[in-house]
Amino acid sequence: MLDLISSLKLNTFHWHLTDDQGWRIEIKKFPKLTEVGSKRDETQVGGRLSKKRDGVPHSGYYSQDDIKEIIEYANNRFIKIIPEIDMPGHSRAALASYPNLSCKGYPFRVSTHWGFHKDVMCVGKEEVFEFIQNVLYEIMNLFPSNIIHVGGDEVLKERWKECPDCQKKLEIEGLENENHLLTYFTNRISKFLNSIGQKVICWNDTLDEKLEEKIICQYWLRGKKKVLEHIRKGGDVIMSNFKYTYLDHSYSFTPLKLAYKFDPIPGKLEKKYHKHTKY
Repeated sequence: MLDLISSLKLNTFHWHLTDDQGWRIEIKKFPKLTEVGSKRDETQVGGRLSKKRDGVPHSGYYSQDDIKEIIEYANNRFIKIIPEIDMPGHSRAALASYPNLSCKGYPFRVSTHWGFHKDVMCVGKEEVFEFIQNVLYEIMNLFPSNIIHVGGDEVLKERWKECPDCQKKLEIEGLENENHLLTYFTNRISKFLNSIGQKVICWNDTLDEKLEEKIICQYWLRGKKKVLEHIRKGGDVIMSNFKYTYLDHSYSFTPLKLAYKFDPIPGKLEKKYHKHTKY
């Protein structure tokens, strides 16, 4: 992939390293992330709505030595690698490794299917933030890009509504509802990363008028009004509309003609703000 990126004169590789279906990077402080979280029993086949599974166990992760070797390989080709550690949603592999990070605390399996998952990291527990900070310290020390993507997309709020810890946090912080718990989470993680010299990327799902910390927004789907507001406030946005730019889609969904048609500048955006759109 890096050779192909280099041949096309692209200079950035967004490396999605964690998700519900697997944790793919060694974190020395938390060995269960790879001992448990890098393995799943089987894999969904036949499309995202299919109930079929292949029955074949799948596993694998990159050691920190692997990561260093890949970063050097990319640097030699003038490619910057930006790691993504998805949180607080898309974290089923982390919860399977350390169930105490969830609201319920019961045992989990690494997910074998795609889609939305109700169980996400618990925003009400301080140990969750300690875990995240320790993980991000190791990520920061591995990757020289000084930019970390922390996800924030597709976070279901059902568990937070039922969780005494989350409800207590909501009350203590004077938050209106569970949506603002996500804003609180994003602000807290962003503040931590900004304080140690790291820029932060979040998916556009996290955008909110109460977002205090400076983030780079990555747009993928829905919520264009909030994206335009973020740009007009001076925020940077990576325009990566899923319909045009996702390389894992089939040609029937994203034919070459459609990809070439992609205009990353939103049509309603005034010219003076165009400099804030990245692609």
